[in-house]
Formats: sequence, structure tokens, C-alpha cells
Amino acid sequence: MPSPTPYRDQEPYLYLVHSPRDTGTVRSLGEQLERNYRLWYDAGDGSSQLWTQEMEERLLGCTALVMLITPSFAFSHVCRTALTRAILYNKLLIPVLLSSGPYTDGLTRQLQSMQPLSLTAPGSE
Repeated sequence: MPSPTPYRDQEPYLYLVHSPRDTGTVRSLGEQLERNYRLWYDAGDGSSQLWTQEMEERLLGCTALVMLITPSFAFSHVCRTALTRAILYNKLLIPVLLSSGPYTDGLTRQLQSMQPLSLTAPGSE
């Protein structure tokens, strides 16, 4: 199955953010989500940790920010920026835990105020 393609039209869409380190891990999840939802995400090679104008525009236009959370999420400048700016823009936040952590204290505090969807393996928490 080919890799998902970032949504580029004007209909409502979800902004999918994940650490570049986790690109391989989240590819199949993105393919599954793309069957039912329009998704936008940075399709770069994962080497850049810079917040771009396109990311800002896509965040402004999205319906919700879906955060695919692993321990490396908290150490990604792009992920932290997306979360901070989504809060600033009052976007709906959908945290999805892909592993049980450990997470940074700051991210742990932010997650406590949300109800994350856990896709962690049974018994890994």
C-alpha cells in the first residue's frame, strides 16, 4: 500500500503531528485514518525541525490537531510548536498515545488536562 498523501484541498481536515523519529511507526496508522478522514501532515523527510509557514497555515485551517504521542514527541520542536499554537488558536486537541512513555513533566501535565486515546500495547502501561 502506498504511503498516505497530505490533504491539500479546502474541505475540513485533521492536522496530524508526530515526531520525525516516529515516521515509520505512524505510517500505518496514517493509512488507516486516511480511509475515513482527510489528513494534513508534513510530508518532508523528517530531517527538518523547523516550524514552517505552511505548517502554520495548515494549523490555522484545520478542524483539529491529532497528536501522535511517543516519548520523542516532547523533544520535537515541531510537535511542541504545533501543540502550543493549537492551544493559542483554540483548536480541538486529540492526543493519541502510541506508547506509555516516559514523557517530559511538561507534556505529562498537559496530557492530564485531556483524555488521550491510548493505542499502547496491553500491559505496557
